[in-house]
Amino acid sequence: MSLMSDCSERIVLHFFIAGMVMLSAMAWAPGKLLYILGINKITPDLETAVKRARNTATPPNVIRLNGKTPCASVGHCVNCSSSERVCRVVTLMERPPFGRECHVIIVGEELGY
Repeated sequence: MSLMSDCSERIVLHFFIAGMVMLSAMAWAPGKLLYILGINKITPDLETAVKRARNTATPPNVIRLNGKTPCASVGHCVNCSSSERVCRVVTLMERPPFGRECHVIIVGEELGY
């Protein structure tokens, strides 16, 4: 089961991106934006979302990328200054970029970290 919502509703998307290419594509690539999210990505507020991204999603992603950051060792964010830190950029999208059509599909199961 999935729910499709127009981004004009009050949905705030947050992303921690390991590479700037993916980040720029999400904001500025031509065409439609389509985000497919698992229910594990839904949080009640921005503070909880950032905490979840740093402590739940980032450590296993660093391990997957063979990174050597403190969070990969201890399993949660320690707000490090590692040169390999992947949670350097937080992107908050409140509305679609100019002239873009944006859709969010929420899948009724956990997807990814």
